[in-house]
Amino acid sequence: MSARGSLREHASASALVAVGTVTLNLAMVLFHRQMSLRLGDAYGDFSALNGLINIAVVVASGGSIWLTRILAHDAALNGEGAALQHLRRLAPRLAMVGAGAALLMALVAAPIIAFLHLAAWQTYAWAAATVLAGLLSMTARSLLQGVQRFGSYAAGYLIEAAGRATVPALLVTAFGLAGCMMGTTVVALMTVLAVLPLLWRHREAKPHEAPAAGSGGLGRDTAAMALFSLLCFLDILLFKHAHGGQDEALVALYSRAALVGKSFLYVASAFTLVALPAFSAAFARAENTRRLLWRFLVAMAAVEGLGLLVFWSASHLLLRILLGDRPELDQVAPVALALAAAVVPLALFQLVMLYCLATHRRGLVPLMAGATVVYAVALRTLPPSPMVFIGCLGSVATLLLAGALALALRGPAGGEKGVL
Repeated sequence: MSARGSLREHASASALVAVGTVTLNLAMVLFHRQMSLRLGDAYGDFSALNGLINIAVVVASGGSIWLTRILAHDAALNGEGAALQHLRRLAPRLAMVGAGAALLMALVAAPIIAFLHLAAWQTYAWAAATVLAGLLSMTARSLLQGVQRFGSYAAGYLIEAAGRATVPALLVTAFGLAGCMMGTTVVALMTVLAVLPLLWRHREAKPHEAPAAGSGGLGRDTAAMALFSLLCFLDILLFKHAHGGQDEALVALYSRAALVGKSFLYVASAFTLVALPAFSAAFARAENTRRLLWRFLVAMAAVEGLGLLVFWSASHLLLRILLGDRPELDQVAPVALALAAAVVPLALFQLVMLYCLATHRRGLVPLMAGATVVYAVALRTLPPSPMVFIGCLGSVATLLLAGALALALRGPAGGEKGVL
């Protein structure tokens, strides 16, 4: 495929994913607006649980990245049928991972409930159920992402958007915060429907010889995503721990600002979701991957910068749409804008991180581990104010971006054909 044809294909895939992402984000706006209005100060509990779910899901997405990489490798060399058969062989191991996750969440339930000052254990139980449903959803999405069926991938987002805008709102009225978490579990299960057309298409596929892809890198991918999840959400949990039970209004304010500011991570997903299998497939074919990195990075930076400009020029209007006409909007606006600016280098780092994982760059995990330790120590020792937390995030994210770019530019630009 020519470079121009590849560029058009990636742009088309990114546009499809962007449509699904925008629709889902609009549904998330409605969802969080409903929760913000109906839960009151319990929104702090909701935000802490949501952060906990996000950490668990992002940690698990290390396995999702690994799965996407090997399925993209299979599809690039042997077709999507080979990728599907590889996934079927992995199914028993993936089921064991789900069982282990359920056991772990049960064992750590009591200390987490105490640490976050949660009012009821039922909300934690439903949050854990959401994580398990999310693992199934992530497996289905890894398959679609690996074989680059981005139309079906976007359809999964549309299904999730429809569910997110309706199901939790219905259940929160009857069951409060527990109903909200119950609804998110149902929505996560609904997204699996998007993979059914692909399974139906290959329902009578004949056995294929063993896929070329190996299974290396799972530990590295999982470690990287575990550290990335801490970088994304540790501030919310530590802020809740520092002020929970004493100043729930301040916790709710920071949680609402974090909801808006960290949405810039979701804006970047239109690029990262397409970039990962593109990097992996190009690496499998021994093509130049560095050129792809710069294309995605420039495009993402432009979109993130435009988003910041729009938010800066209309922050109060956007917050009113997202959170409702609340009296504390004047306090939330500057915090949300500062947090959004701090998140942009973190979003760009995520793209470079995925490139380093797809192209087997050494040194990424130690770099992230060192940055995460510094970040955690800073959050625990400095005064727990919103702007201090945001300054720590922005500084660490910028240094990480610079370090990851140095790793990405080191070594060969392409892989060895057929080698994962």
